[in-house]
Amino acid sequence: MDIESAAAIAAGVSDPAPLSGRCPVILKTDMTHLANKGENRARILAGLFDAVCENVQVLVKPRLSPPDVVLLGGVQRASRVRDHFKRFLEAHEMRLSELPGDDALFVEALGCALVAAERRVSLPPLDRLIAPPPPAHLEKLPPLAASLQRVRRLKAHAPTVSEAAQAQARNVIVGFDIGSTGSKTVVLDAETGTSLWEDYLRTSGDPVGAAQTLMRQFAEGPAGKHRVVALVPPAAAARSSARS
Repeated sequence: MDIESAAAIAAGVSDPAPLSGRCPVILKTDMTHLANKGENRARILAGLFDAVCENVQVLVKPRLSPPDVVLLGGVQRASRVRDHFKRFLEAHEMRLSELPGDDALFVEALGCALVAAERRVSLPPLDRLIAPPPPAHLEKLPPLAASLQRVRRLKAHAPTVSEAAQAQARNVIVGFDIGSTGSKTVVLDAETGTSLWEDYLRTSGDPVGAAQTLMRQFAEGPAGKHRVVALVPPAAAARSSARS
């Protein structure tokens, strides 16, 4: 669907599907899972539009940013996006300003036109405006079936439990990495940073269920006696890995 069609379907939805826009992998997996379960398309689209808005709104600093805000680009054509931003801005004593006509949609082209008018140079010939296509070639590779003899399947291991995890109760940090194919969790000693317990399982199209299963296995296992002082969600774990 194009933006107009999707926006029209999601415009009047009062109970959008709860989706997180911090991690695009989890967002895609959640949407696919809901669609496979037969969830109403309007709720999924409304949740998508809301997640996009919330992901951008974290960049707005109410006490530092100018009070007047303008939405630019094609997505601002969606009434749900405009309404979402209007409510958010009003709650922070800011204002949503709308540009006349299609200025918000073509702001980049308008800026280019203004720069060109200020420079007052002659237009280049057409053959200089469009670069010739670069030479292209296709590299042929053998099919994956030719490498099947190199594939070795590993058996799933039991959850790893360190000796420290079986000792006295400690303060721990539980981190999750929920992906579209596999999900992992690790329990770290809050004081030393050492790993006390870890586990892995297949996501199987249900990231929420995978996270719940991992948490349940931790809580019911030998490491469950430890005191959880912090939880690191998938998006935060990804940002931490990127920084390190």
